Amino acid sequence: MDLAPLRLGASARFLIDGADVPFLYFADTAWAIVWKGKPAEWETYFERRVAQGFSVVQVNLLPWRWHLTDVEGNLPFVGGDPDRPKEAYFARFDRFLAQASARGLVTCLMILWGGPRPNLPAVRFTTAQAVSFARFVVARYGHHRMIWSLSGDAEYAREIEKWDAVGAAVESTDL
Repeated sequence: MDLAPLRLGASARFLIDGADVPFLYFADTAWAIVWKGKPAEWETYFERRVAQGFSVVQVNLLPWRWHLTDVEGNLPFVGGDPDRPKEAYFARFDRFLAQASARGLVTCLMILWGGPRPNLPAVRFTTAQAVSFARFVVARYGHHRMIWSLSGDAEYAREIEKWDAVGAAVESTDL
């Protein structure tokens, strides 16, 4: 299994792996599997998706609503403070990503979700907090085969500076 980062091919029409072999982004979307599922369920899920030929699993790092917890009752942040990630919550992602990598799957991770609509995680972050959190995420999980997605369901044009800053933070941290 080639663990080199994916990159744009010379023609700029497809991704290639470390051996210059085209990479087909064939993804299954399981937004909530990490925080709603359990490790044994993840293993069954991975076995099935690998057998079906999937190469990527797309998941949300944060629940799509701010108040939702994982199956163990953990919120992502201590006291709802984006500057204080809760270790127990993010440790579940450590295990999930290790299992995905062991199966040869790439994970597309949505770092933040939504905004600027009420009750979506991204709206709770100032630009500085979003940048800091993006750096935390990339530093913590970047040793896995990852594709970073800044967000989903966001109205980016309303917060251009914020999303540009988050993107720059991901790019500068992902070595």
